[in-house]
Amino acid sequence: MAKRYKRRSTRRGGSEAAEVEALIGESKYEEALDYIDDLDETVRGSIRLRQLEGLALARLGHHSKALSVLDSLYHEGKLDPETWGIYARCWMDSYDR
Repeated sequence: MAKRYKRRSTRRGGSEAAEVEALIGESKYEEALDYIDDLDETVRGSIRLRQLEGLALARLGHHSKALSVLDSLYHEGKLDPETWGIYARCWMDSYDR
């Protein structure tokens, strides 16, 4: 089991997403998912954090879990180029396996 990650930013407004982006940028995907999991439900439900959750899951090779997260955005009509890109990449990677 991954060690729980607890880094708190002093920045306001979107700082949670910035923290997760930094962890993903450092290839710390498990820590990024732990960070998201530790957030309050209302914050965790933001579009950007859900996109990043899908991305981290995909990078770990958990394509079905990533697609589940991204499918929920799709069915809610919350699609933008970032979501489409991650979504398409997950499908492509799942077919490669």
